[in-house]
Amino acid sequence: MKKIIIFLINLIIVSLVLSGLALAQYDTIETPQNIEEATQLGENIVRTGIRDLPQITVRLFKERVLPVWQKMYDWLDRNILVRAKILLGQEVEKRKEIIGKEWEEEKQEMKEDIPKVGQSLWERFKKLWE
Repeated sequence: MKKIIIFLINLIIVSLVLSGLALAQYDTIETPQNIEEATQLGENIVRTGIRDLPQITVRLFKERVLPVWQKMYDWLDRNILVRAKILLGQEVEKRKEIIGKEWEEEKQEMKEDIPKVGQSLWERFKKLWE
């Protein structure tokens, strides 16, 4: 078993090295012979970039970025948001009665406290004029 694993690792390394050597043989860009050719090549690259870059960016965004984001949102929606909505709905139903009772108690306490506050404010107002 150990020999098989070592053989597979060596095979992977050799295949990566050979593929890298094959790619290194391609010479797609010719080096400029003088400054004028280098300047012309640079200007062509800049012109092409200015002309094509916005379209390339939009195309890449639509073809590669949006599908990934859509898949991430779909997974989030399926696995997390649906479960969270269900759990939240259950929790709301559990606490509805408790909140209703506490709300009534708070209303009663506020009705009792308002006259006290009102009297103390009136007394304070009178003391200001005395």
